[in-house]
Amino acid sequence: MAYEEYKYVIDQMSSIEIGAKWTYDELIDNVDLSHKFRQVCRSLFEQEVDGGTTIESHLYYLEKDTESFRAYKKLKTKVTCMVPDMKRAPKEDGTPYFRQEVFPVEELVKVPAALKEQLGVRIQEIVISKVGLASLVV
Repeated sequence: MAYEEYKYVIDQMSSIEIGAKWTYDELIDNVDLSHKFRQVCRSLFEQEVDGGTTIESHLYYLEKDTESFRAYKKLKTKVTCMVPDMKRAPKEDGTPYFRQEVFPVEELVKVPAALKEQLGVRIQEIVISKVGLASLVV
């Protein structure tokens, strides 16, 4: 199932890549994920959104004046998205071609959710900095 393709955790030397289809409840129960990030999910993100919310949905509607945004910013989060390629002509059926782009979380929240929906932006993964995770106080 394509949905499951975006449920992964890749723990690298300086960052952790997390597929955007995970819910916060699933992340908290995932022993392959850093204990500290699971604690951030439990004590920060689940205070603002339901545990059944996916990372994708949370980031799609994330507002700049929330604790979640401040936490993702401190984690130096980068968000990988599929965005319409406006430089290419649409396909014969009128649907756009997409390209992958990486945005800092600060840039992503500047785009209103309604515009993201209209354009068909799809959030694929987040990359959090281990240095940012180590410096975050929970």
